[in-house]
Amino acid sequence: LLQPLIQSFLYSIVFNFIHLPLPKSHSQAYLGRKRIPPLTPGATHFQKVVYMSCSRVEKITVTLQKPGVTMRFLLIFLLIITIPLWAQNKVKQTFKRYMNTANSAGLTGEETARYLLALNGLNTVSVTQSKGIMGDHYDPIKSVIRLSPKHFSTPSLTSAVVAAHEVGHALQDHQGYVLFKFRQALYPVAAIGSNLAFYLLIFGVLFGFNQLAVYGLVFMSTIVLFQLATLPVELNASHRAMNQLLSANVITSEETGGARQILNAAALTYVAAVLVALLQFFYFFFAIFGGRR
Repeated sequence: LLQPLIQSFLYSIVFNFIHLPLPKSHSQAYLGRKRIPPLTPGATHFQKVVYMSCSRVEKITVTLQKPGVTMRFLLIFLLIITIPLWAQNKVKQTFKRYMNTANSAGLTGEETARYLLALNGLNTVSVTQSKGIMGDHYDPIKSVIRLSPKHFSTPSLTSAVVAAHEVGHALQDHQGYVLFKFRQALYPVAAIGSNLAFYLLIFGVLFGFNQLAVYGLVFMSTIVLFQLATLPVELNASHRAMNQLLSANVITSEETGGARQILNAAALTYVAAVLVALLQFFYFFFAIFGGRR
């Protein structure tokens, strides 16, 4: 959660407070309309960036943010912060509520996962306990379901639903669900893109290399594509989980309401991720191509 928020903040700082157009004029660096004095031994990093750029261009203008742009920056930054935090808070509240409610079968998360895997003939998939508090996931490379300590050993409704959701991913993997395979193939590209996009955008804007900024935007698009592919994969896994829980009699019809609340709350985090990724992408797209003033 923190990495995209920090990156978004740094992206926005660069795009809103530092601008380096390259008009033809005499060789001199400016801060607004005020000429920057010669570089001194105690110069700041910001001054060094400006004067380093002076060696290859005829003029550099550093424009500070206007009030209207500041408000736009603050609004987008607040949205990027609040959307995922709201979704995470919703998940925590819902999971906590049903962690205190036992499922009718009395099965822990581990037992639920093993039971459902056996019913579907997935005996090659193992179930282990993860170290993280929210470390529930299915690893398609090692063919293992990892559950957080509480979900692994507690016979609650939350534990059963979370375990069934991860079994849903195992079913997607072994049944060749197209979107699951596509997301897995896209993951290494998106992982590289999430790191490179930050550096390319920052250096591209700071040093006036627009092409680098464009490359950064291209890498950012892989993150958007990955998040868009993730959403239907997660929704499908939740649909499979509900069917598995009911058909295997792990939960009763009276428990379906709570189970759906758990799955819907978890789905919100993926919806939030898509919204944040799209918000970041289009903001920087228009910042680069929209002719900032």
